[in-house]
Amino acid sequence: MGKHRFLILVQVSLLYDQHRTDAVVHNDIPSVGHGHGQSTITPASLTADAETFERNKHADDEHDEPPSQPRPDEAARNAKAASLMASILDPSDTSVDRMFCPPINNTRYGYLAAAKSLPPPKHKQHFFALNLRQCVDLLPRLLGSLVEAIRFLGPAHCALSIVEGNSDDGTLETLQLLAGELQAMGVEYWLASSTLDPSAGLRIRNLAKLRAMALEPVTGPATIPRGRPAEIGTTYFARPAAIPRLPLTPDATITFINDVSACAEDILELIHQRFFQSPDMVCAMDWTNSNPSPNPNPNPQTPNSPLHQRPICYDIWITRSLRGNLLFDLAIPPRTPSQPHHPPTLFTLNQPTQVFSH
Repeated sequence: MGKHRFLILVQVSLLYDQHRTDAVVHNDIPSVGHGHGQSTITPASLTADAETFERNKHADDEHDEPPSQPRPDEAARNAKAASLMASILDPSDTSVDRMFCPPINNTRYGYLAAAKSLPPPKHKQHFFALNLRQCVDLLPRLLGSLVEAIRFLGPAHCALSIVEGNSDDGTLETLQLLAGELQAMGVEYWLASSTLDPSAGLRIRNLAKLRAMALEPVTGPATIPRGRPAEIGTTYFARPAAIPRLPLTPDATITFINDVSACAEDILELIHQRFFQSPDMVCAMDWTNSNPSPNPNPNPQTPNSPLHQRPICYDIWITRSLRGNLLFDLAIPPRTPSQPHHPPTLFTLNQPTQVFSH
């Protein structure tokens, strides 16, 4: 496989607050890559790579399951979905609690917005893909930011694909209700629900299958090694007519987002850096608390000191420096890494930092 430039954004730190109120950063983070006319996108390779990762990581706490709750009935789920529409469609809405986000900086990102005088294009400039499960309370922030970013970029230039799975909290109903609004905006929208359970069997491989499914509007049906098991069902609730495969512009961006609290500016920053620096992929940094329990010990050499309670780089099993080394000791606010090959001037200044990819 050829070499690719992979850029990681230290300053775009996306919060995971699906099942907790403290600001813990989750490791499923938005990423942006080149479209390259679709031909280089190979969803099957996601699964093949995942099998390799699985051999190196047998247990993954990427998603902490929420405590078991009574299953809401259909009427309650529909009512919940309806109650969230205003917050998803209006950035200024305060009807539900959600993370605060600043207005979009037009000076920085204005060049990304398509001219409104242009006719609807046949080829899309922006393709957004998501896997969502059991995260209804996160949707006002996540989908609200995504809708805001799409409006800014130009709805006619954007397409959205979401694969939902096994939710019983109103997530699917909210995504279904959003279909009419997106259609009115002029956004091409795919919504599928899959019965694939990531926790059944090899979890990372199953997650890769779900992500490949979210890319299918661009790639065509994913060819999964060993086939897709017959017991896995996929139901489409929204799908544009007469579009067997979505055409993209040669320089299109594909933005993959999972269940994180992101602002519209976070999404636009990823796209901006992809254009500005021309890497093959841009990814936000992921953080978690190293020791969330308070301890007044001021000694920085003590594991429970405030220094060691800062958020640190979370996904160390896959994140690597340019020399392929683990990033164990990165913290925010950033301290200079002990590994001399990592560029401290970029990292400590919260600037995009090139990292290893394969």
